[in-house]
Amino acid sequence: FPLDGGRMFRAFLALHLEYVKATMIAARIGQGAALILGLSILLPESNVSTFGGTFRIVIALFMWTAAQSELKHVQQQYHIGRQTAGEAMLKTISVLSPHALLKTVAEFVQQSNQFIFPVLDDSGRPQGWVTDRMVLTALTTSDLDTPISRIMLNHVEYVNEETMLQDAKALMALKDQPAVAIVAATGRLKGILVAEPNAMFGK
Repeated sequence: FPLDGGRMFRAFLALHLEYVKATMIAARIGQGAALILGLSILLPESNVSTFGGTFRIVIALFMWTAAQSELKHVQQQYHIGRQTAGEAMLKTISVLSPHALLKTVAEFVQQSNQFIFPVLDDSGRPQGWVTDRMVLTALTTSDLDTPISRIMLNHVEYVNEETMLQDAKALMALKDQPAVAIVAATGRLKGILVAEPNAMFGK
């Protein structure tokens, strides 16, 4: 593992065990084989040349790192598949009021490293989204005293905290939305999911 024989062994184990556990067993056995291969050059009877010994070490390192990489990938996919929207949502975010004026929002957005902002009503319920690009465009087409409610994207998709993360992401893609709002039973915003969470605060 992760060569063909190891993958076949993993497939056999997966008939009787969870896929992650089967991968872990196959990966550990593969790493054990890699360790034995690397240490074999130290045996007196190995009688390998310098080139042959170096080649064995390279192969052993490849087997070890490839097995570890495959195991990590499978574990990450397993975790994502079981993660809920509530566990993955961004909670510490800046929000806007629909009554805020464009000039005020433009100054606020300029000072923030956030690129998308939920617009909430007075009860904390999501009404729309505003992105930094929308504000920049509005500055060239609208009056500075324009309420932000007139330029925001006024369609919001909602899910609750128990929604599976994969389902929330699928909804975001299906509706072509920049984000999904995570709301409580009362409709109040609890957090948001964005298509690219690593870029959320990357301005």
